[in-house]
Amino acid sequence: MSAVPVARQDFDLTGGVLRLTSLYKNRLILAELADGSAGKDDVLAAIGQAGIHHGLIDGGIDLLSKGYSGQVPLARAEVIDLPAHTSNVGLDLPIVEEVTVSGRFELLEKVDVSFPVKAGETLLNVGVPPKTIIRYPDGQERVLREHKSIDPELFSGKNTSVNEDGNAVVTDIDGLAHRTVYGSVSVYPSERISGIGSAHGKLMKESAFVVEQDISEGSHVETLSNLVVRGAVHGAYIRASGNIQIAFIADNPTRGREAKIMVGQSLRSRALQNTPVWAGSHVITIQGMMHCDIQCMNTVITPTISASKITVGNRLIVRDVKGDSTIKMGARFVSDPEMRGRGAVRSEHNKRFSDIERSLLQHRSVYNKTCESLVRQIERLRGSAVGATQKQKATQTIIRFINAMEESLEAYKKDFGEYVTTAEEITRGQVGLDYYRQRLDSFDDPHILVFGTMDSGTQIEGPIDKLTLSKPFSKGRIGIDSLTGKLKLEPHES
Repeated sequence: MSAVPVARQDFDLTGGVLRLTSLYKNRLILAELADGSAGKDDVLAAIGQAGIHHGLIDGGIDLLSKGYSGQVPLARAEVIDLPAHTSNVGLDLPIVEEVTVSGRFELLEKVDVSFPVKAGETLLNVGVPPKTIIRYPDGQERVLREHKSIDPELFSGKNTSVNEDGNAVVTDIDGLAHRTVYGSVSVYPSERISGIGSAHGKLMKESAFVVEQDISEGSHVETLSNLVVRGAVHGAYIRASGNIQIAFIADNPTRGREAKIMVGQSLRSRALQNTPVWAGSHVITIQGMMHCDIQCMNTVITPTISASKITVGNRLIVRDVKGDSTIKMGARFVSDPEMRGRGAVRSEHNKRFSDIERSLLQHRSVYNKTCESLVRQIERLRGSAVGATQKQKATQTIIRFINAMEESLEAYKKDFGEYVTTAEEITRGQVGLDYYRQRLDSFDDPHILVFGTMDSGTQIEGPIDKLTLSKPFSKGRIGIDSLTGKLKLEPHES
């Protein structure tokens, strides 16, 4: 007789019966084929019907679909660390959500991703503190422990600070604001120039940069803030840690290999043509994109796509897709191109942190041993039989020990200062990575919204499968089936 509560339930399949057994207060779900056989889709459909969506064990599902006759573990409860919840103020794009619901692409004319702010304005709030939860296979959650509220200072970047209440990040200056894929917010003053050509060489700016006219072919522009171009961008390499806003087209008429747009957050342009793009948040075009290779972590929204490759982590909102276009959707297809470098820096910090820890222990050991030797010398001086010569030597030894202890203490203080700084950097890095991963995890329903027509021949790839449209697809949604994880085409809900 079992020592724990056991619940069994049978589910009819196309060619058999699936029996689910719950153990340890629903923390572990076992499954077996009570009769017949089942394909993988049948098993997934049955466990979906049972309300089991989390902690699935792929190996168990595979064994069942191959006809294994005994019990196999199917799903288990998971202990999950949830990072602190933060909300950015004034750095979101509400018009995008309105277009997503209505399909009124003309509203994109009003999108502004330059984000001007005034001194004292709130940029970010820290809300729910980090916590550890247990999530059961049926989705129910229980808090195991709540952690100390996170310090907003960890999200405070250039020219920002934490307010007096200690719960928000505010801007210290007037300027253009941006956030990063790791959650921090910064503000930079703006600098203006009439136009940029290849004769300017590589322009590296530590300010928000406003170009009043065009950026021409062969140009190279990088900024730690936002880039605003009042004209067009032709065959140039442009990179911004924040957002890029281009009033007219960004193209590459001579197919220059160096031409590229790299944007840490959002890109807004009238049109894109023959241009590779990477964006950490949104890519928005007013008229459309043609012959482009777009990689975007969150959302691409454009009236038309023609003969392009679109890789998007969260969603694509489009009216028409023409020509031989390929679309990949899902978080596994996108990642920050600087992640490898960031990981290297983090590894370096961790190594330095370990080295400093060992150094501090060594300083402490030397200090303590010297202190013990000093005490022994002082004890010897107290003896009545100690002669003048011995006292003089002992005194010199004591002075040498005191000097050595002072040197050890100074070295300890120096290393301890670096220890504190390195610990802060590691903490900031971990908070940033938590924010980054939480953002990718939030893309749990990648999809495409089509408000017009997607041409036949369009290739679509999801997290586990791919398809090529054999006929045009109009006014519908292409998403992921919650039970099987496969691509699913369905009409718009009326």
